[in-house]
Amino acid sequence: MREIVEAYLGATVKNAVVTVPAYFSHSQRQATKEAGALAGLNVLRIVTEPIVDAMAYGFDMNTVDFSEKHVLIFYLGGGTCDVLLLADADADELERMMKKLEHVCTLILAEVYLAVCADMHIGQ
Repeated sequence: MREIVEAYLGATVKNAVVTVPAYFSHSQRQATKEAGALAGLNVLRIVTEPIVDAMAYGFDMNTVDFSEKHVLIFYLGGGTCDVLLLADADADELERMMKKLEHVCTLILAEVYLAVCADMHIGQ
């Protein structure tokens, strides 16, 4: 992978930020960092994929409406469902938003579960 990036950039790569799935344990993250070192890279940071999605949203200056104070990002991939809330809010408002978000996510997951069970004809 390093060779591909270096060929594309036309320069030597020494430092890297590596993304991992959100469900990776500490030992899996450490193993990823060690693999980077074995490849000759200085792994500056291990970042979870949902966080990178949020960062990409923020970097896309041409399409982001910065008048919005709250952004909800759903990351569905790798067998997980991660939800990130980017909010410009005080602690009390943030807590209220998180409770509402938890309730909505519970309802969504219940609907998905029922749909999967119906699709698999469970119980028949």
